[in-house]
Amino acid sequence: MTDPLIDKINKLSDKVKKQAYAGKKAYDQSSVGRFHKDVTVVQRFIFQFIRGINFLWKHIGSPIRKFFTNGISLIFFWYIDLWNSIVYKTDEYGKPVISIFRIAGMILATLFVMYLIISMGHISGIAILILASLALAGLKNKPMVAKNTIMALSIISIMFSELLFDGLFLYPLTSKVHVVYTKGLHEIDTDHNSGTHDTYSTGGCDGKPMCSEQETDVYRIRTLLFNNVYSWVVHHSLFYPDYVARAIPQETAKCLLHTWGWRQKFVGRNIYRSWDMYADILEARCVGINQEL
Repeated sequence: MTDPLIDKINKLSDKVKKQAYAGKKAYDQSSVGRFHKDVTVVQRFIFQFIRGINFLWKHIGSPIRKFFTNGISLIFFWYIDLWNSIVYKTDEYGKPVISIFRIAGMILATLFVMYLIISMGHISGIAILILASLALAGLKNKPMVAKNTIMALSIISIMFSELLFDGLFLYPLTSKVHVVYTKGLHEIDTDHNSGTHDTYSTGGCDGKPMCSEQETDVYRIRTLLFNNVYSWVVHHSLFYPDYVARAIPQETAKCLLHTWGWRQKFVGRNIYRSWDMYADILEARCVGINQEL
């Protein structure tokens, strides 16, 4: 036999549970309950998102920031040492004295070098800058002339990094001589040569007269440092976009093109336009679409 008191307690406990469940259900279905649930979901999301950002910063962002700040600080203090070694001169008593003319010359030289780096530099110059900072770290206790030599070579490399990147990496990997059925030629003006009108655009189907929009390629005929170097080595003259463009007729033609550069479309059309990432034409020879090259 069961104890009546225990049965009564169990029934009372079940009744309390049912009432609590009914109250919770009614609360969850009310506008206040739904609002509280939404707030809880948002709070949980924010907490999880912040934890994820913190994890990424701790294991990825912070090490990268530390690496770059250390490199920048090394280059900055090298510049201070270079500044001090140039702007001071010794008087007749051997005492170092600041020369205002040397300060002005140093400022002008700095601005000029920065202009050359910005105008001639390439994104691959970042890698050269990193290597330079690592080299400065290794030369911390070495004479100033060794540090100056490393930085001078680095700055020259940065200014010509586009040529180095194109000549040693991009051209060997992407150079191609192939038949393209071109669909006319257009003279364009880009941000890189505003007002000069010496950049041309053409495009068409690779290897066949007709193709879909996914199979077409767009090419540029323009003055690049690598194009000039190539033309000088091969043809013993500078690269003139006008001359190459005149070989491509306005009507559909069958052309044997020597091209190099980016052709992949997976990065998106807007990135191609903003970064000016197009394949370049170095040489062109065209005939009618029914003729043999």
